[in-house]
Amino acid sequence: MPTELLESALKLSVEERLQLVEEIWDSTAATQEAVPLTQAQIEELDRRKADLEVNSGGGSPRARLSSSNAGIRRAQALVRSYIPEGRRLSDELVEERRSQG
Repeated sequence: MPTELLESALKLSVEERLQLVEEIWDSTAATQEAVPLTQAQIEELDRRKADLEVNSGGGSPRARLSSSNAGIRRAQALVRSYIPEGRRLSDELVEERRSQG
């Protein structure tokens, strides 16, 4: 990575850096063909797809969803403790995740 690019990024506010990371992540996800999978990853995806086809009506157990929400709350508290602006960002992320399902 060019040093100048990193130095420029580090001059941004924490909120701006988080936004930059999010935009970089989204652009990477949009070009999945550029990210090669290992043979083990391909096999795992195939295994999961086959499992989904066999157990298509299973859904997620309530206990797993509850523990997932607890994990979100712990992560949210951690962000708030380190980043004052993180309170608003983490609240937005939690609301977005809730609205998605």
